[in-house]
Amino acid sequence: MKEFIRFIFTGEVLQQDSSFLRNMLEVLLGYGKVMFIYLLIVALGVLIFNITSSTSTAMVRHNDTNFYYRILLICIIVPIIEEFAFRLILNVNKINIIVGGLSLIFCIGTFINSYINTNKYVLMAIILCIGIYVILSNYESIVFFIVRNKFVIIHFLTILFCLFHYKNHNFNSDLLGILLLMFMTLLLGYYFTFVRLKFGFAYSVMIHIIHNTLISLPFIINNIIKMR
Repeated sequence: MKEFIRFIFTGEVLQQDSSFLRNMLEVLLGYGKVMFIYLLIVALGVLIFNITSSTSTAMVRHNDTNFYYRILLICIIVPIIEEFAFRLILNVNKINIIVGGLSLIFCIGTFINSYINTNKYVLMAIILCIGIYVILSNYESIVFFIVRNKFVIIHFLTILFCLFHYKNHNFNSDLLGILLLMFMTLLLGYYFTFVRLKFGFAYSVMIHIIHNTLISLPFIINNIIKMR
């Protein structure tokens, strides 16, 4: 936990190259500690700030689609896309920059689409085309900027990750309560980034999938019961 806190303030982490089982065990133990803090904040929010929020709102937003597709989308597809978008480029190479950059642009385009009443496919196509042009025509400059400003990039992408999840909460509280809920997401974002840099990209994807699945379990179980 000390290394994780130090990482938030310095952006530095020692890479670990151990066996898969040992790495995964450390990732899960660290996740457990972060979730303990997460749950304390939830309890504080409920008792003091009268917060009511559902982290399954993402499931509800897709209630016009098949139930099993929603599970696949929220628990597996979305975590993979988000890891591509917010953490892949932290290990700089051409494939990571292109795939990560386009994934980030896709996420930003999706976020914008949720607020703009227009043809989302046309807007997304325009945004992606612009993104491809910008990345390919400025690749060297982008690499130089990321390498030179990695600490800033870590914080920028993590804060962006947090803001991207704003609509995942049904807020019914004052401003301080809302800030508490967003802090929970920010803390998890930093942990996923820490895992990505210390253990590797595959581990951040796995722990993100595990997290989304765990917080979606109440919704999943409730719907399975209703289907019987």
